[in-house]
Amino acid sequence: MSSRQVLAISGSAVAIVLVAIVAIVQYPRAFRQRDTPAELFRATRPVMADLAMAPLVNCEAVRSAMKNMVFEGVEPSLDQRTALLRKVEEAVCLFYVERDPHAYWQWRLRDGHAPLSHDAIEAATGNALEPWINGMRKAADPTHQDRPLPADPAEVFAAFFRASWGYAGEGRIPTAITVDARGLQSVLFQTNMPESGSVSLTGGIGQDAWRGGSGWSEMRWFDPLPKNPQQTMWLCARVGIVFEYANGIRHPVIFRLVWHPDRQMWEVLQASLFNFPIDGGIPPMQWLL
Repeated sequence: MSSRQVLAISGSAVAIVLVAIVAIVQYPRAFRQRDTPAELFRATRPVMADLAMAPLVNCEAVRSAMKNMVFEGVEPSLDQRTALLRKVEEAVCLFYVERDPHAYWQWRLRDGHAPLSHDAIEAATGNALEPWINGMRKAADPTHQDRPLPADPAEVFAAFFRASWGYAGEGRIPTAITVDARGLQSVLFQTNMPESGSVSLTGGIGQDAWRGGSGWSEMRWFDPLPKNPQQTMWLCARVGIVFEYANGIRHPVIFRLVWHPDRQMWEVLQASLFNFPIDGGIPPMQWLL
């Protein structure tokens, strides 16, 4: 699933139009044809409301919740299982709890990821970064004065990171993480196409609640790690976690990861938001990978 944002700027008015991603996402095997995103969202509220949650006050809350993760599919080794939990914990802690763009940037670099050029980012999204950042800032604060992009790529990322959180608003800040095993599900599988395998989460809250009718994929800031050309099959994982946000809405984030045997580490390939309401307003905060 791809994401594309189109920025329309007219004077000080800024409208962000979400194309393809915050549109209806259909999964024929899982959903009846008559189900709309709104119907799917409403139908899955009871199971979401029934999940036990814990305040997302620090990284220890994430680690504690992850102890309840359910594993299905291919059985990982103990080291792979431990590393998988740790990788997802790190991602959630850095992006949702600490929300420090510099710490997050360094985490990606330590994993071996190379930052994408600004030209590559702009080509992939169809938007120029400078007006995009200034547009989000101005939408959050009408008194904002436009600024040029910093020279340092890490500072450009930091500016986009902060502007995105500011634009998303307080209501989109995650405030709780489930501690209920039904909302902490993972499935591991072998595939020769780690970027596009079709294995879905079906356990716990069920596939309808995991996927809903709306989706919002990550925005790429780093290159994926190079893959060993001699390797034909890859161990992959989907990891789903239900969060509650300051606006009271509960919906899942689903991570997709691949295991690199030569590096003995998991790589986060995707981080997608699902099953949130499409009401014409601002969507949840998009993950940046």
